[in-house]
Formats: sequence, C-alpha cells, structure tokens
Amino acid sequence: YKGKGLFPAVSEDAQDWLSIVSTETKFGEPTKIEPNPADTAVVKIKVAPFEEYVPKREGKIVFSSSMKNDDNEIVSTETVFTITQTGLVVPTIAEVIAAGATTSAKTQGVIVAKYTRGALISDGTGYILIYKNAEMEEVVGDEIEVNGPTSLYGGMLQFTKDAVVTKLSSGNAVIHPEPTVLDGTGMDAQLAKTSVEYVEYVGTLSVSGNYYNVTIDGAATAIGSLQYIDATAFPAATNGAKIKVRGYFIGVSNNKYVNTMTVAVETAE
Repeated sequence: YKGKGLFPAVSEDAQDWLSIVSTETKFGEPTKIEPNPADTAVVKIKVAPFEEYVPKREGKIVFSSSMKNDDNEIVSTETVFTITQTGLVVPTIAEVIAAGATTSAKTQGVIVAKYTRGALISDGTGYILIYKNAEMEEVVGDEIEVNGPTSLYGGMLQFTKDAVVTKLSSGNAVIHPEPTVLDGTGMDAQLAKTSVEYVEYVGTLSVSGNYYNVTIDGAATAIGSLQYIDATAFPAATNGAKIKVRGYFIGVSNNKYVNTMTVAVETAE
C-alpha cells in the first residue's frame, strides 16, 4: 500500500466468526504488487470453526488506506476480500446408512411411523429406525434431528437408545408409499432384504404376551411380527383374527420374523 497506514475491518455480519488478530507493517518493503515505493502490511485473520451443523457462510474484510494528493485532499481507497466457509451440512439418511455403524452419526427426518420403543424417520433419501427402547414423546409428522451411535440389527442400520433426539418442527405431511403386497412366497423372500420397505400382508394373528405374530398362508419360513405395537391403537389386532397388515418392514429377527412397524391393521374379508 502507499497510503498512511493500512486499516482492515471485518463486516458487521461476520464479526462473530471473523476477527483481525494483528497487523504488522513493514515500511519501505516492496512487494510484487507494488515494487517501489510502497509499504507492506501483514494482516493475520482468525476464522472460527463451526461448532454445529450449519450452511456455508461468507464474510468480508475491507482493507482501506488513505493519503493526501497534490491538492492537499485526502484520497482513500479500499479493497474487499470475501472469505467463505463451506459449512457442515447434516448428512442425509442415505449417507448415514452408507457410512455403516459408528459411535457418532447425525441426520434429520420426519417421523413416518412409531412403535412403543422408537420411531422410523425419512428424509426422502431413505428410512432409518431410532430404537430408544422406550416410548418417544415425538409424534408422526414431527421433523427431528437425531445424533448418536448407530448399530446393525436385523440386517439394518439403526440409531441406538443412546441417540439424542431434538424436535425441529411439527405437523409435516406424511404420505406412505404404495405398499408391496406380500404373499407367502414374498414373505419368505423378505427375509433376505436389508432395506426398509412399506409392505402389506394378510394372515392369522397369534398373540402371546407382548408378541403379535402373523402366520401367512404359503410361507415356508417367514412369520410376520408386529413389533412393539400399542394394542389400544389397533383394535382389529385380536388373537386368532385374520387380519390385513400395512406397515414398514424394519428387519429380520431369528431368521424368520419379518419385523413390521405397524401403520394399519384391518379385519381381512
């Protein structure tokens, strides 16, 4: 610079994460930009790290310098630099699933179904189960953020009971996809699948304590399992009844149970 001093300033909207640490002036030292005569200023800038998941952000630093011209008038010029931080974008559910089991994962989604020990969320890229081993106060239609460890169960990735859930909004529309209708052969084939799917099947319900199992005609191995259902919410789910079930397939247990997060139970005609 050629003025009487160089003065850096951070734009007001970025002062919470950009700051000037120091300015060191080297008088009479030329640079490639101003070979001679010129002074050089070395400005150190501190950029604060992100502490949470947020979009990218931009801040401006204005460098100004001034001097008197031949008419004794003060002439000031400035140069503006923009600093951009990419940001920490919350991973999609598909990205969390692709990453596999880990001690720390984070994602967001809308609750599309619940049972008495957790919930299933979706963000349009996939579905993932949150197994809290307890009733969740959040309801279907709530958008939530979940942060914590993940593990594999029944061939599928899920958040464990130690995951922290934060509600972001409520009242979001939930539209279930067209179900995959499973006969006996389809139920057996379901035992080899490892991704959440909205399904429908008809069979005879057997209730034993907290176990609600559905036997499907033609299935050699597979048995439907209405996982941790609230019986008061499904009055048609009575012992010995022939029922039509719609819900989300959320994995396999004991190599034979097609675990289902129940959405609807009707008496089969």
